[in-house]
Amino acid sequence: MRSRAALVPAVVLALAATACGHADGEVGVIATVTPSSSSAAPTTAAVAPIDAGAELNERGNIVKAVGEPGGIRRTADPEAPTVLTFTVEDMVINPECDSGFELAPATANYLGIRMRVETTPDYDPRQLRTISEYDFAILDADGTPLPDVIGNGQVCFGEEDELSHRRFGPGLAYEGWVVLDMPIRTGTLVYQPADQPNGWEWAF
Repeated sequence: MRSRAALVPAVVLALAATACGHADGEVGVIATVTPSSSSAAPTTAAVAPIDAGAELNERGNIVKAVGEPGGIRRTADPEAPTVLTFTVEDMVINPECDSGFELAPATANYLGIRMRVETTPDYDPRQLRTISEYDFAILDADGTPLPDVIGNGQVCFGEEDELSHRRFGPGLAYEGWVVLDMPIRTGTLVYQPADQPNGWEWAF
């Protein structure tokens, strides 16, 4: 079963919409994140990398648990400030698709990845940062990447639930799904944006 939106954390001062709603015409916006005052200093996440000092595994990735946030830096510099945080909140094998255009997996199974994304107030939307399924990989039990994990996952959920390729604005929080297509049911999920100094991975 698909999980619905989690409660907005304390740093969120204005609830804009539910995870299935619209705010200011943007699909998937769930909350507006603002500093305590217009003259306040940037948030801690905007000052220092959220994963600073994290140990990298043999693949050059930071190992994460479900619910543990990671941070996208402003540049590939390991000391650059974090401007976007992401959290894998759930991973579901073969989630219930409901787009109205859904297809069976091209291989054997879908991996539904429910994520929360928060941008800092100084996030620059001109970066056109997105969460793209093309930045994910799935490794089998031997650590070998599967050859194609896109498949039919893009048509599993409708626009209101889909996170992939959504353009983000500053000081906003989003929730949604990325769906990959895979022939296995256990393995390792890897997220590796091309412009970041490391990747992140989760066992499932």
